[in-house]
Amino acid sequence: MASEKNLLLVEGNDDKHVVEHIWRRHHPEPDSPLPFEIEDKKGHPNLLGSISAELKVPGRKNLGILVDADDCVISRWQEVVNQVNKLSNLHGRLPERPEKSGTIIDTTRLRIGIWLMPNNYSPGELEDFIRELIPGKDPTWPRAKHYIKGIPREERKFRPQKKLRAKIHAWLATREDPRRMGQAIRTHDLNAEAPLAQTFYDWLCRLFD
Repeated sequence: MASEKNLLLVEGNDDKHVVEHIWRRHHPEPDSPLPFEIEDKKGHPNLLGSISAELKVPGRKNLGILVDADDCVISRWQEVVNQVNKLSNLHGRLPERPEKSGTIIDTTRLRIGIWLMPNNYSPGELEDFIRELIPGKDPTWPRAKHYIKGIPREERKFRPQKKLRAKIHAWLATREDPRRMGQAIRTHDLNAEAPLAQTFYDWLCRLFD
């Protein structure tokens, strides 16, 4: 089964849907089963703590790790590297910082891929990745940003560091049929041909296809 041989670990359900829809938009047979399983670990701590166990699964060929860079790319990178190094004997082989096109390392037993959202070199998260997929001339994106900016601070229910998430969802609400981020890729509201989306798809192909 795909989950035994090829697995991508993600932090949340939105990550899972975005990955699936990017794959299907680019793949020549979009309705065919994905060649890898996507497992929602329900948060970064759970994902980080599962890496060692997932590396030991018998028959595993490819393991992908998708995490948000958040405030510091290098510290998040080192967290993942430390977990991978526990079992894979890759000391000295993993780079000091992630590759911009997505990191992939081959061991004697399996291939390991690591992607830090949004782009492997900037702080941020999934929403920063999605922002790059909003068409450049979309007329409602500036209005969505203006709307969120105009909400008085004392009336905001979201944390300051989640302001971009609020803007993204305000923009999604303006679609003909408001939907989640992954579904907005399927309906072409988000541009899966954007350079960052293409780089991400290429990383998935190198890792799994």
